[in-house]
Amino acid sequence: MALKVRAARERCKQAVPHARPLERAEPRPFYSSVTSRGRASIITGAVSAAATAGVMAGFARREHIAAFSGAGRQLLAIIPGASPSATTALAAGVALHLLVAFLWAALFVLVAGRLRGLALGVVACVASAGIWALDQRLIPPVLRYGNDLTAFAPQALVLHLALAVALALGTRLAHETASE
Repeated sequence: MALKVRAARERCKQAVPHARPLERAEPRPFYSSVTSRGRASIITGAVSAAATAGVMAGFARREHIAAFSGAGRQLLAIIPGASPSATTALAAGVALHLLVAFLWAALFVLVAGRLRGLALGVVACVASAGIWALDQRLIPPVLRYGNDLTAFAPQALVLHLALAVALALGTRLAHETASE
């Protein structure tokens, strides 16, 4: 059987000598068409969204509330006459959380994307503290990181410490995948 396959391949090579193989020798990277900052923003946003969603879900479970459904209901309340179902509210809340996480991550990568080591960790802590300050002063409640779930300062501190670690680790992970 192997001889027949080998013979068929040889006939194809002789019949069409200019044909290229269907597969490449080396695989293309998954994010090949995305710029390095865009790739870093995607990776950092995914890590920070996952980390902060876990913290929010933990706080919500302890308080017996639905964090993402509540955020979705707040978001959908701006539509007159809207009465979203539980599933719609949950989807809107998760989408809102992802949007906020990816936007802050993209901004962080734009500012600190080239940093490494201790400098990256320090800037991630400063950025997280800045996000916390902006959340308290300027940003409407529906668009806040944590969506007012972290009403108490210790909860907000835990959420934003997780955010700082996630921003630093996500950026570091983006650096590692870019160098491969």
